[in-house]
Amino acid sequence: MLYSMYCYLSNIPRWHALAFALGSYVVYYFIQVVKRPILACADGPFKEFLQRNVPTLEMKFWPTFWCVESRAQTVFASILRSQIIPNLNYRREILTLKDGGEVALDWLEENCGDDAPCIIILPGLTGESQAEYIKCLVIAANNAGMRVVVFNNRGLGGIELKPRVFIAPPIVKISPRWCIMCEKI
Repeated sequence: MLYSMYCYLSNIPRWHALAFALGSYVVYYFIQVVKRPILACADGPFKEFLQRNVPTLEMKFWPTFWCVESRAQTVFASILRSQIIPNLNYRREILTLKDGGEVALDWLEENCGDDAPCIIILPGLTGESQAEYIKCLVIAANNAGMRVVVFNNRGLGGIELKPRVFIAPPIVKISPRWCIMCEKI
């Protein structure tokens, strides 16, 4: 039976197989991929507010036909942005902290007046002012006429990571057994 099925399938013209695969993908796309966003929020006034004021929650999300998986979209967008968006020229302000460490504020004030609002962007744990997703936000805010400042954490965005002195509090002796363990260390 398997052999006869193999013979049948191997004799199907290639365009039939291609048409079947493409048709199957289209059915998968419309049934599994195109969906309304899921609102992960507890029932209550906040959820009702979002449903009333965010009309995109009622619309279906139509991802690109050739890149439907969310992680693949993230990777592809990151690669594409890194090739398209140039490095931005910020005005840098370095702040020295009490413990000797340094953080930086990168300002972009082009295309805005003296009374323009200021937006502060706080990148994620390893983000900095030249990260692709940050540059997209900076360009969009600056094009809207806002002054933009990006906060760069210690050791990121070209700031040298200076050693931070940490003095542990004295060990409190709780029991004789704890004292013996501390003395062995």
